[in-house]
Amino acid sequence: MTEPKTMMPHQLILEEKSRLSLTGVTGILSFDEACAVVETTLGQLTVEGQHLHIQKSDVETGDLVMDGQVNALSYKPLKKGGDGLLTRLLK
Repeated sequence: MTEPKTMMPHQLILEEKSRLSLTGVTGILSFDEACAVVETTLGQLTVEGQHLHIQKSDVETGDLVMDGQVNALSYKPLKKGGDGLLTRLLK
């Protein structure tokens, strides 16, 4: 049985719109030169840009470094399970 992972802190640093450093990364869902979708401890992060490249990825530490032109960053919040009416009714 696997032990649950402790919550890694999430930090995002964007330098000159050309270098993006992330911590708290739990997975890379998709990646190409124009868009990256990354799962973090605070939700799903979408990075849009041009000529994006992964310079460093370490799943153990949760670190990810990308370079290229970053045009947009957006988050989808984490889903909180069990809070909905349907979930309570089906218990």
